[in-house]
Amino acid sequence: MPVLLTAEQTEQVVGLIRAGEYIQAVKLYRQCAGCDLKAAKDAVDTLRAENAASAPHELKLGYASPQAARGLPVGWIVAALLVGAAVLLFGLFGWQYQSSPVRMVAQRPIQPVGAHVHPARQDDGKAAKRSASRSPTDAAKTSLTPLMAALTNGQLAAAKAIIESSSDDINAVSSDGQKFTALLCASGIGRDRGLEIVQMLVEKGAEVNHRSTGGYTALMRAVRVHSPKTVEYLLQQGADVNIVSVKGETALDWARQSPRNDTQIVTALTAAGARSGKEPTTMPQQ
Repeated sequence: MPVLLTAEQTEQVVGLIRAGEYIQAVKLYRQCAGCDLKAAKDAVDTLRAENAASAPHELKLGYASPQAARGLPVGWIVAALLVGAAVLLFGLFGWQYQSSPVRMVAQRPIQPVGAHVHPARQDDGKAAKRSASRSPTDAAKTSLTPLMAALTNGQLAAAKAIIESSSDDINAVSSDGQKFTALLCASGIGRDRGLEIVQMLVEKGAEVNHRSTGGYTALMRAVRVHSPKTVEYLLQQGADVNIVSVKGETALDWARQSPRNDTQIVTALTAAGARSGKEPTTMPQQ
């Protein structure tokens, strides 16, 4: 350190360095010593290096001198590597969790009685025989007949086997208070996937105009799940288009409330003489 600074002045410069005020330290040194900018920077850098060696814990991060700046990229590289490793680990274990059986089972929805079911699952002849051979006692435990249970679970092959082999009452109602029939369950399978089952049930004597506790019919259910072919078939079989639910709605009201473009269904219902039970409201949830 040049002798141009007094001990007090030197202490002031060192204090600024320790506080991280590098630029202010250079200005003060230049002012006290009367030297040019380069000489002041070199002197402050020397003081900074001496203090870093003698008392590193007292130095604060501030403006970095050219010599100190050379070490900064290393820190950025280390941080980038850590972030990259974290992203890689999350991607690996996140993908494994997405495809894990635990997650798939946890997200599987529980279907209520008579609810809209997902596309029919393919099941083999053994599954159909097991469902067809279920006893009335087993069915009573779930408030559904074996046929209703198969339809609610989307097991169409099993449902067909039951219809063909069982002598049970085709118009039996569920014992859960909703009074659903097999035809109501089948008509609630969306986009006409249950049409064949509906036809089999009607041919076996299913009551087309049966009403559930809420006043819903097979025709209303078919309208709700956008099954135009099922709607047309039920109309051909004498379905009453103007039955009103307990909420005062008809099948035409349901078709008009649908978020889908159900012009085909609306046209079929109107041609059959359908009327509105009341002004359209929110689509009923079952």
